[in-house]
Amino acid sequence: GNPAERELLWAAAMLHDIGTAVDYDDHHKHSRYLVLNAGLPGFSDRETALIAQLTRYHRKGSPALGDLAPLMRDGDEGLLERGSALLRVAEQLERARDQAVQEAVIDVHDGVADVALTADEDTTLPRWMAEREADLFERAFGVRLTFADA
Repeated sequence: GNPAERELLWAAAMLHDIGTAVDYDDHHKHSRYLVLNAGLPGFSDRETALIAQLTRYHRKGSPALGDLAPLMRDGDEGLLERGSALLRVAEQLERARDQAVQEAVIDVHDGVADVALTADEDTTLPRWMAEREADLFERAFGVRLTFADA
């Protein structure tokens, strides 16, 4: 993918749970608020807004630019949808916070994104949790999401 998009996704991945400092309930909304109000040195207003929206939609909801749309460019809605889908899948794979899944490698072919998981233990639960995000992933990328052990 695009290096600039990758950097925005990385920043959102690092910051997505920052809202738990305020309160766990609705922490995705608190994360958005903190990113927008603290600002992110080195990122433009548009990039900061995208990172904020990515943190906002890392758990649930239909990703949308909302009141930040005036800052955006053509294609940013798709970027938000793709980034949110990836964050949600990653979040579910690490839901237990136990790093059971050590690596996820995606192979895309024939309309399927097959994710091979490397783990030292059973991945049934993280896979099942991640599969629950398949609809958003399929909408965002136009391919079916499947999981297998590496």
